[in-house]
Amino acid sequence: MPVIPVVSVRANHPDGAPLYDGASVTLECEPLSGNLPVEITWVSPSGMRSKGSTLTIFISPESIGAYVCIGINSFGMHSSTFLVARAGNEFNY
Repeated sequence: MPVIPVVSVRANHPDGAPLYDGASVTLECEPLSGNLPVEITWVSPSGMRSKGSTLTIFISPESIGAYVCIGINSFGMHSSTFLVARAGNEFNY
């Protein structure tokens, strides 16, 4: 039976812990279900695209925004979003 992919994003950073200017965080997008193969593409807030399941973000004011992981197979697509926001001198997600 054809199944579109379902993807999920996780970060190598503790949930709720602030990020500071100059720090880095690695995001991993993994297919949770769907027919293989699943092609993974990241889209940054600036619109740049990157293929592959991992994406490393270097935190700065320019890194604020939504990072979208898109999983595509021959039956459809699904996306999951990781949001970087600023609160004072800290960056949050």
